[in-house]
Amino acid sequence: MKRLVVGSYFDGERHHADGPYAILHESGAILGVERVEGGVDARDGAAFAMPSLVDAHVHIFLDGAELDPARRKQAMAAGEAESLAVARTNAEASWRAGLGLIRDAGDPRGINHAARRELAAAGHPIRLRSPGPALHRPGRYGSFLGAAIAEDSDAARVVSELCLDADDIKVLLTGVIDFASGTVKGKPQFDEAAATAIVAAARRHGRPTFAHCNGPEGLAVAIRAGFDSIEHGYLMDEESLRAMAGEGIAWTPTLAPVAAQRHLAPDVSGFGPDILACLDTILARHAESILRAAQLGVALYCGSDAGGQGVPHGGGLVDEMLLLAGAGVPMETLLAGATALPRARWGEPASLIRAGEAFDPVVMPHSPFLQPQALRQARRPHSGDR
Repeated sequence: MKRLVVGSYFDGERHHADGPYAILHESGAILGVERVEGGVDARDGAAFAMPSLVDAHVHIFLDGAELDPARRKQAMAAGEAESLAVARTNAEASWRAGLGLIRDAGDPRGINHAARRELAAAGHPIRLRSPGPALHRPGRYGSFLGAAIAEDSDAARVVSELCLDADDIKVLLTGVIDFASGTVKGKPQFDEAAATAIVAAARRHGRPTFAHCNGPEGLAVAIRAGFDSIEHGYLMDEESLRAMAGEGIAWTPTLAPVAAQRHLAPDVSGFGPDILACLDTILARHAESILRAAQLGVALYCGSDAGGQGVPHGGGLVDEMLLLAGAGVPMETLLAGATALPRARWGEPASLIRAGEAFDPVVMPHSPFLQPQALRQARRPHSGDR
């Protein structure tokens, strides 16, 4: 039997601050947690433990650290072998940053499925959920992420086919927010009837659904259709938040990609003062909505949109978590949304720090409840942590 001794820990649902504690484990399983006497050697860097992290929104085939627009465009058209190599690197970076589960958010060529198969076959400890292609309308936003549904009558068939190999069903319900005007242009791609049909078909196969959605009009469609989670959700409103809380719809607010755009060098972004000011307004409003969501009890997932410009895999999730903390989300709520909450809602193994669960923690030298920046120092336990 081995012991990981920490000063405090978060078990996936609750913070345990009055340590030290010994997490007893053997052969990859937790045998129990018990309070012990003495202190924790800070030099070990294991003063705090929590379950491995979950990133609820990534694009595994894209390198978020690549900022050059021309090279990013080339990457979109890269061959399967090259794209799979990028996915492999991204998965490894995520693992090193303390992640144990990542959910891809759409890929038209099946690199996400291929990466999932390869990781599983290799026995890699990180688990990748893959929706395959995201669904969108022909000629509308999203061709670089998915497959088009032209006729509503095709929705159930397409979803059923995707469910043969998909962990989730992703729908591109609206476009993106326009940084110049601070608005979402165009009507939702799917009306309530079409969106409801997609959700119903996915549920018949036991698959969670998530919708890329911005603006009140699209949010209203997503909520009435019953999507399991809403991604991005910029220009969120009080009515939508109250409805989401009542219906149990989760929100992955993805502050990181827009914050990354705000901080790109002007010669990369091409943004002038007016757009930068608009971005500041968008981010401030989004932060206020996120705090309100936490107050209302909306289920919040931590998702980085890693692979987006300026959002690296692994580190992007930590950026997202710190942005959520900066918005005022309580640390316990934040950590649950990056560990046990999405796992439970997706039907994944819980990975709680409790007897009977798999031993899959990350440790850090300080408690993020006291020093949020400690999240940047998350690592896997090593042989000295016992």
